[in-house]
Amino acid sequence: FAFTQNSGAELYLGYLEVMWASSTKTFQVLSGAYETTSGAAITIVPEPSTYALLLTTGAGALWWSRRRR
Repeated sequence: FAFTQNSGAELYLGYLEVMWASSTKTFQVLSGAYETTSGAAITIVPEPSTYALLLTTGAGALWWSRRRR
């Protein structure tokens, strides 16, 4: 998301992590952050558990592709 201050002279960027429940048509905000420097991009660093999931998924895909040969 983006928002401005000082009549649009300053632009700030941010993110929101949300979860959508289609069965109840509701969403929940899980986390969020914004950059405090006008015009600067926000940098997101994944949690360590996200890295573990990516490594596990990648290793499984590599194993499966070699197994099929």
